[in-house]
Amino acid sequence: MIRRWEQIAQRRGGTVTALAIASSADRARLVFAGTPIGVRRSSDGGRTWTVVGPGNLAAFVEAVAPSPDFARDRTCFLGTPGGLYGSIDGGETWHLRLSGGHVLALAVSPSYARDQVLLAGTANDGALRSDDGGASWASANPGLLDLTVLSIALSPEFERDRTGFAATSSGLYRTRNGGRSWRAIDLALDEPEVQCLAVSPDFANDGLAFAGTAAEGLLRSDDGGNTWELVRMLAGRPVTAVAFSAHYLSSRVIAAATAEGIALSHDGGESWRLVAGELGPVLSLAFTPHGDGEALLAGLPRRGVARFDPAGRAWTLHDEGLCANLLVALALSPAFARDRTMFSAGLEDGAAVSTDGGVTWTAANAGLGDTAVVSLAVSPHFRRDRALYAATASGLYLSRDGAATWLPAEGGAPRAAARTVTTGIRADDEPWPVVASLEDGRLLISEDRGQTWRPLTWAFGEAEVVSLTVSPGYAEDK
Repeated sequence: MIRRWEQIAQRRGGTVTALAIASSADRARLVFAGTPIGVRRSSDGGRTWTVVGPGNLAAFVEAVAPSPDFARDRTCFLGTPGGLYGSIDGGETWHLRLSGGHVLALAVSPSYARDQVLLAGTANDGALRSDDGGASWASANPGLLDLTVLSIALSPEFERDRTGFAATSSGLYRTRNGGRSWRAIDLALDEPEVQCLAVSPDFANDGLAFAGTAAEGLLRSDDGGNTWELVRMLAGRPVTAVAFSAHYLSSRVIAAATAEGIALSHDGGESWRLVAGELGPVLSLAFTPHGDGEALLAGLPRRGVARFDPAGRAWTLHDEGLCANLLVALALSPAFARDRTMFSAGLEDGAAVSTDGGVTWTAANAGLGDTAVVSLAVSPHFRRDRALYAATASGLYLSRDGAATWLPAEGGAPRAAARTVTTGIRADDEPWPVVASLEDGRLLISEDRGQTWRPLTWAFGEAEVVSLTVSPGYAEDK
C-alpha cells in the first residue's frame, strides 16, 4: 500500500491566459493568474506565486474577475471550459456557480457590492447575467447575432449609464440597459473576431474604449462606442489584451498585448510604440503598484509571467511557484529499476526525459510537429530498441533513439490528431502490438513496432477514445 507521496520535480512557468489585480484588506495588491491547471496568486507584485487553496480544482482558467470590493468581500470568479467558479474567501476554496457551459469572459459590475451583477460570456450560449452574485443565471442574448462571446467590458459608471460592450467571434455589441439586450456596432469590417475589450477609467468623460481583434488589429473609439477606427500603428496585428494604467488619469498610459510583444501608448491611445519584442506573443496584461509608480505584468504562453520594473528598465521572467505546465502522461522504462529512465508528456511543453528517476528533466521534442503531446508509450524492449511512441495534436510520432529525435509515423498512419497510444507487454521472444486512437474515434494498430499501421474495426462511432490497454496474452486472445 502506498502511504506517502513525494514530489520529485516541478515544471516552472506555464501559460498564463488571464491576469487580474485586487486589493486586500491590508491594502496590499494581489495578482491573480489564470493558468491551465488553475489559478495562482501573488502578493508581491507578480514576483513569486502560490497555489490558491486546496479546493482550487478549476482547470484551463480563461478568465479571472475579482470583485471591485475584494478587500471587504474577498470574492473572485473564474471562467473555465467546465463553467464558472466562485470564491468568497480570497481563493482558499472554490465552488462551481455555473455548470454546463464553456465560460470565456467575465465582467463584475463596478457596483457589485450593491447590485451583485455578473455577466459571463460563453462559447456557445452567448451572454448570461446574474443579479445575485452568481447564485442564479438568466440568458442575456437579445440582440446578439453571435453566441460565441469572447470578452465583456463594462463602463466604470455601469450602475448609472448601464453601458457595456460584448466582443464575439464575428463582431462587437453594446448594451445600454445593463446587459439585458445588445445592439450590433458597425465596424466597417467583414465580421472581425473581436477577442478583447477595455474601457477607460474616465469613460464617462472621454468615451474611450478599445477592441482588439484576431486579424485586423486594434480598434479605438472616443465617443462611447458610436464610431470606431483602426489604430494605424497596429493594423493587421493580433491584439489579445488591452490594459489601462491604474494611474491613467494622470499618466494616460495604455498597454496592448500582441503576437510580437507589447504596444504602449502614453497619450490615451493617440500614438503607440512597440516594445518587448523579445517576449514574443503576449496573452494577458496587468499593471501593478511598484513603489510610487507601477510595474507591467505580461502573461505569456508556456513561459509564465514577465515583469517590467520602471527602475530596472528591463523585462524579467517571474515563474517561482507558478508551476503551471499541464502534465498529462508519464511513462517508465521497463528497466526503470536499473536505468532510472522516465518520460513525461505535456500539453504545452511536449515530451521530456529524466534519467535520474525524475529529479532532473530535459526537453525531448526534436522533430515533433506539435509540442502538445497527450500520450506516450515505451517499447517493452526499450533497453534494446530505444523505441517510444507519442500521440500529439498533429499525429502519431515514433522515436528509435530514446526520445532524442522523433519522426512522423508512416506506413498507413493518417496525419490526424492522435488521442492516446499504448503498447503490449510481451516477453522478448513474442510479438507485441502498438495501438493508438485518433481524435475522431478511429483506432489503429501496428504489429511490426510502428513500421506499418492498419485500422481496427470499432463500434464507438465518433466518440473520443481516451484510454487504451492491450491484453498481456494478446498473441493468443487478441
